Amino acid sequence: MSSRKLYIGRSGQMFVMAEFLWRGWNVAIPEVDVGDDVFVVRDADGTLYRIQVKTACGTKRSYGFSAQFNVGKHQLQTPRVPDLTYVFTTRLDDQWGPVVVFGRKELYDLHVTHSCGSAIANSIIFSFTYSTTSDRAFAGKWGGPVDVSTHINEWSRWPRIND
Repeated sequence: MSSRKLYIGRSGQMFVMAEFLWRGWNVAIPEVDVGDDVFVVRDADGTLYRIQVKTACGTKRSYGFSAQFNVGKHQLQTPRVPDLTYVFTTRLDDQWGPVVVFGRKELYDLHVTHSCGSAIANSIIFSFTYSTTSDRAFAGKWGGPVDVSTHINEWSRWPRIND
């Protein structure tokens, strides 16, 4: 992997961690990466979430922009306790685009049921398109896109904690 990709990926991870911290959740980076980028914990009761952050640089389009994300096929297919949550971040020029949040099962169902994402070797490549005029997002698929706008900035699993 190129060093530039490492910087891009880590910057997306830090961006997502900052959002969790702002919401009052504790965050930690696992010492050994076995598929989780971030652990998110509600300190009051120990509620734990496993987060996989995927970061891409957006490409400008006539309707807005698009981004592609590489997701490990085995990781996507394998349930865990607690289950994995994917947070997709996109950097477009000098700012972050919308965050798209999927539970592992939701993302897997999007792939299996709606044929979103292209399977290549041990990966599934998800393509998201974003409209800059309507705050909408779509997952690409053969035969037309699937609206995933309800997943944009979907932080409801992690409500703001005010102590």
